[in-house]
Amino acid sequence: MEFLKQWENSEKGSGPFGTLTPDTDKSDMSITSSSSSSFSNDSLLQPHLSSINSSLSYIIHCLLSRPSSFIFSTYSITAILLLLPLCSFILYLGLQRQLQQRSSSSSSSAATMSHSDCFTYHMAVMELVGVLGLTLSLYGIFMEDLNIIWVSVSLIGISWYGGMLFHILTCVERYLAAVHPIIYLSLRKERGIRIRNITIGCLWLLCFVVACLSNMDNIVIVELFLLFFSLTITVFCSVSVLFILVRPRPGEQGGDRGRVDQSKQRAFYTIIAILGVLLLKSGWNLRLELQYTASTVHLEQILRLKVKTQREEAQTQIQIRLLAKTFKGPSSFIFIGYSITAILLLLPLCTFILYLGLQRRLQQRSSSSAATMSHSDCFTYHMAVIELIGVLGLTLSLCGIFMEDLNIMWLGFSLMVINWCGEVLFHILTCVERYLAAVHPIIYLSLRKERGIRIRNITIGCVWLLCFAWTCLSNMDSLLIIPDFCLLFSSLTITVFCSVSVLCVLIRPRPGEQGGDRGRVDQSKQRAFYTIIAILGVLLLRCGWNLVWAVAYVLKDKKDKHLHTGRLKLRADTEKKEDNPAA
Repeated sequence: MEFLKQWENSEKGSGPFGTLTPDTDKSDMSITSSSSSSFSNDSLLQPHLSSINSSLSYIIHCLLSRPSSFIFSTYSITAILLLLPLCSFILYLGLQRQLQQRSSSSSSSAATMSHSDCFTYHMAVMELVGVLGLTLSLYGIFMEDLNIIWVSVSLIGISWYGGMLFHILTCVERYLAAVHPIIYLSLRKERGIRIRNITIGCLWLLCFVVACLSNMDNIVIVELFLLFFSLTITVFCSVSVLFILVRPRPGEQGGDRGRVDQSKQRAFYTIIAILGVLLLKSGWNLRLELQYTASTVHLEQILRLKVKTQREEAQTQIQIRLLAKTFKGPSSFIFIGYSITAILLLLPLCTFILYLGLQRRLQQRSSSSAATMSHSDCFTYHMAVIELIGVLGLTLSLCGIFMEDLNIMWLGFSLMVINWCGEVLFHILTCVERYLAAVHPIIYLSLRKERGIRIRNITIGCVWLLCFAWTCLSNMDSLLIIPDFCLLFSSLTITVFCSVSVLCVLIRPRPGEQGGDRGRVDQSKQRAFYTIIAILGVLLLRCGWNLVWAVAYVLKDKKDKHLHTGRLKLRADTEKKEDNPAA
């Protein structure tokens, strides 16, 4: 493969953003790189791997190499053919069972889903995410597209972490059912279901967070810790259950011990088989991690000389230029002033909002009135948490500026991306909730019940997952700029439509106010009118400014790419003439 040869003939920079020369404040933002005998305009259009750690670079190098790519393709096709129908069938059965329980009118059949079934369905979804990653990796190998390969490796990582964590939950659930049956029965009620759902949500968020952190060089330590943790809990829980199964009942101390309980025997063999498979899988993963860790010291030196191309260099320079120009010179003082002001304003405000929410929650629990939290309050608390994440990102960015550490600055930028995406999405939800309350009050009142609360919680979980996924993709400008525009336009459209609809309802007179009563203005409606006007103005200003900034960045990005392409072509032509003076 010609692309792999060009990739292997280049060098790797000394940091996550390449090796900066002292002239980082100049327009070219030159980066030290090895000379190449041939260079074309197409090579600049390829995505970068400069911010990918040596682990991912090594994985991508193996995927693009001829023997290992064939082995991986065979494994991927086999896994897709096995897992795709199996997981689809499991989810289909779960959906059928859920529909049957809902359609049945008897109270006995309306049983809640068991914890093990819920974990099984989530593991099936995790496996489908891994199948999607394998499919994208096959496509990326055949198309020789590093962006697609990087996305596929991230999806496979999410599936790997998720499968491991859900296996831990399944083992713990089995352990509680066999060893602590009283606790297990108490967890089958509403409180246990709430704990289960919160745990599942945390696991999904943890998978996305670890996938985001897979760019770090020290991620292998986290992976080893997770493997040891998974292995320990799996063995402990399974062995404890096996001891319970082989232990006789109180009335079976004598001759009855020879009569084996068939259900216990089946459970014993099932757990032995599952434990064997999990031990084999975890042990093999642990061996690979230890082998990779032992060989990384030698491989990293080789990879620093081999696994970079001039295709990656152009995108690297664009990212460094964006960070260095933003956080250097006069613009750094502007950003520092903005960051300090935002931190001083948002940190106490968001903390106070969350404190009031916690106080109200505790009062509702202590009192007899079990009023549910309104949708707008729930969105407000989540927006406060999003703002605190943005405050943390601003703080890390300030630390990165003073320490001149691009890694810390990039981490702060990633947290600010979560903050930006979450703010936009939660503002959309708030506007939609206000629109339903004013324009469609019957639908709004129906959504205040249990069904509406379930829809709200699922929507909030999807928003958080989307924010973390957006951060994972924030490294790739070519893939993210179109969703950025779509999100901004949709936010602007929905915000304007919902707010204008509410304003029309507020200024519209009531049925009995067609005559002289119209001069008497309702004070509550007037306050709501002015409040929505102010919120709409702020949101329009914010979304419009983000839209202008995005358009300006795209135009400048194209100009910088064009100028940098010309410079590199001129440098390559000059070096070619120096190497061949006769020509």
